[in-house]
Amino acid sequence: MRFVAALVCLWSGVNCVKAAPALCPSTGTYATLMNLNSAGGCTVDALVFSDFTFSSSPINGAPQVSAADLDITDLVDSPPGSVGFAFGYIPIMAMLGQASEVTVGYTVATVTGALLIAGADLTEAGRATPDTGNATIDETVNAVALHTDFTATVVSIPSDAAAFSAVAAANVTDHIRAAGGIIGTAAISGFSNTFDEAPEPISASLLLLGLTGIAVRRTL
Repeated sequence: MRFVAALVCLWSGVNCVKAAPALCPSTGTYATLMNLNSAGGCTVDALVFSDFTFSSSPINGAPQVSAADLDITDLVDSPPGSVGFAFGYIPIMAMLGQASEVTVGYTVATVTGALLIAGADLTEAGRATPDTGNATIDETVNAVALHTDFTATVVSIPSDAAAFSAVAAANVTDHIRAAGGIIGTAAISGFSNTFDEAPEPISASLLLLGLTGIAVRRTL
């Protein structure tokens, strides 16, 4: 996808050097990503991730969680079906009567502005103990909702996925919550957010256009 865009730039003579921020880091923490906000975020394949936010609310003595506690464990770059991040070693936990709530948010957009983002996938690494422990993640991608859940009393839902009409950008919010309840415990140690890229229907035409333009420029 980037190759096609580069050919168009060459054909048109437009300077596309500043078209996208730097590549996203494969190590570090969520705080590392937040520090890239001033530079416009970072890229994975044809997607730009930016405007990272974080908040944490420990309840009744649950451990405080910071953005630096969310380790980047994987930079997922397997287009078109999986592009995004995985986070791990997260100390989101709650004992009896406690709850730990974390909210992360960011924007994902295509580098070229094309309508390519056509799906989202959410996975959770969590646990809960009887009888009232509950570990959940509720994600919104624009108006689309995804949900994962680990409970002590019903079947767990470790992953969720949604397909939608392709868009050029989406606002993503993850509400992450572990609650012990009256007689339980819960914890969330990791999660991943990835996005599906739809094929560009005009890629072949752009490729031909770019090659033709380069040939014409060389003959002049």
